[in-house]
Amino acid sequence: MREFIDNRIFGVLYFSEPGSSVLVMDSGLKESFSRFNAGKSYGTAVVPVEDVTGAITSPGVLEEILDSNRADTVIILVSTRIPLLLLKKLLRRNNLRYIASYAVIPGFDNPRWFFPTEMNILKKNWNIIKTGRFRSLLTFRMLQLSALAGYPQLIFPSRVIIAGRKGQVLPATGILKDFVSKKLGTKDIYCVLYTGVCSFYQKFTVSVLDKDRNIIAYARVGHTVQVRERIDNEVRALNYLSRLSFSTLKFPAVVSSERLEGTEDIIVMQTPSPEGYTRLSKRLTPLHVAALTELLRETAENVDGKVLLDDLQQSLGEIKGKIPEDDTEFVNLLEKTLETLARRLQNTEVTLGFSHGDFIPWNIYIGNSGLFVFDWEVAKHRVPLWDLYYFILYSEVLEFSRDYRMVLRLLSDSDRGYFSYIMQYQSCFENSMFFDRDVFLAVTLFEIIIFYTDHCFMAGADYRGSTANAGFINTAMSMLREVMLKLNVA
Repeated sequence: MREFIDNRIFGVLYFSEPGSSVLVMDSGLKESFSRFNAGKSYGTAVVPVEDVTGAITSPGVLEEILDSNRADTVIILVSTRIPLLLLKKLLRRNNLRYIASYAVIPGFDNPRWFFPTEMNILKKNWNIIKTGRFRSLLTFRMLQLSALAGYPQLIFPSRVIIAGRKGQVLPATGILKDFVSKKLGTKDIYCVLYTGVCSFYQKFTVSVLDKDRNIIAYARVGHTVQVRERIDNEVRALNYLSRLSFSTLKFPAVVSSERLEGTEDIIVMQTPSPEGYTRLSKRLTPLHVAALTELLRETAENVDGKVLLDDLQQSLGEIKGKIPEDDTEFVNLLEKTLETLARRLQNTEVTLGFSHGDFIPWNIYIGNSGLFVFDWEVAKHRVPLWDLYYFILYSEVLEFSRDYRMVLRLLSDSDRGYFSYIMQYQSCFENSMFFDRDVFLAVTLFEIIIFYTDHCFMAGADYRGSTANAGFINTAMSMLREVMLKLNVA
């Protein structure tokens, strides 16, 4: 099991009660927790056993584990198809009381979601799992159907079972839920835990549901230095935006931001999307353009071109140290791009606007009159058109599998594609402002290539390999070569 998957498995520790919980699992999962001494850092004893099923079916074994660790709550990781009713009966034989259970989806080897198996949650909440993706939709449908049949374990046997001693006051089922309950002033909540993507930027996102199973808040948890820095940046971005006035663009409000007691984790709680903002779209719409135009108008600031060039130079310097020496093509393209941009931007005042930085379909909910945009972790001031170009590239390349030539045509052809959207965006510029679509596209491609390459390194993936991200990098590089030819001729 890879290190990054281990980090996601740590999500089960948020179901623990510090100092009074013990985590029981098959010995095959032992390395995932012992490698980082994770249990100790969350005040939870980690006990691997040879056979979890055997421990559950043998009276007294779980009780003995609790006694030896002076614990009152046990968290059991099971990957068998034992029905929940039988599990509850076996827990009673161990003098334990069932508290809660979570389906681990798809499984412990790829734990993307920790989803409560409570029926009404499965019926109502479609936008917890972003169902715009076919695989996610299929996975969630399978979970629903298997739960409706009463046997979710048939398809998703990996589960987290939480139980406590009989006669004890039952906990809120975890430090995370307890934290959220106190912030919201109610214990009648359910939490769905999304574990994120494998990388050093991996974070946990919690969907908080009220007693009627409606989403009332989101909590984002950062447990690494890299993620904590990004979450801090998101809080600054959202607070900055909250002081401005928008009509089409909507975004979360920060409810709270603080450390989880007893850990280094930072938790940011945010408001959910407004009612009616649930639709996803892989295609750019006039609402997208209106929201981005509005964002630029409210946040535009003029800077010397050298400031932008210095920022690009710093980004290139940081990534160059990670690129193998024999990959001269990669470095040469970026260096020549920087030289060309220097000739265009030196001694020029450039308008920058606040940019989301990850403006892709899965971070946007659409309503009748606007967009709700979330995940502002990499937001900062960037060149105009940055978010617009990025959305187009992401959708056309990763969602619709277009090649770079087609994407360039869609950007420049005045009779079709995105040209009218770009012109609509450009219309908010005054004549005195510097505006060069090709220069802005070159800057966007330059930064996207570095951004995705860095993510590949952080995830332990080959940035020049066969993965989707590597393919995206190669497409962006091909586009950048074409743009550079155009700029150098002009």
